[in-house]
Amino acid sequence: DIDEAFVQSSFEIATEYLKSCFSYIFKAPKSMINSYRIGTWSHKIGYCEVRKHGTAEDIARLPPPTARNKNKSCEGSNPGKRGRDVTWHHADEAPANPEKQRRTQEATKADIVWHLP
Repeated sequence: DIDEAFVQSSFEIATEYLKSCFSYIFKAPKSMINSYRIGTWSHKIGYCEVRKHGTAEDIARLPPPTARNKNKSCEGSNPGKRGRDVTWHHADEAPANPEKQRRTQEATKADIVWHLP
């Protein structure tokens, strides 16, 4: 059965585990820690958060980085970010998609007419 004593002992065991793995969190005032909700705890124990704010012992206990949480800072570039495909259209060139351009212009005209007093 799950009773008050079981819940309290489970809470104490879990709190001690968190203190041993994420000691930096418990440097905050107790009143603040007691107000943390699930979302805050989830954020505080995240890999990157521990790497940024954790103590040396907390950081040493982190598992090796994975592709999802590795350090993404690169020297002057972001290889994961796509460049924009910019196409310049001059007055004498045809638009890239004339049908789409026509529909957009018609929709814009309809909006202008609709919003007139």
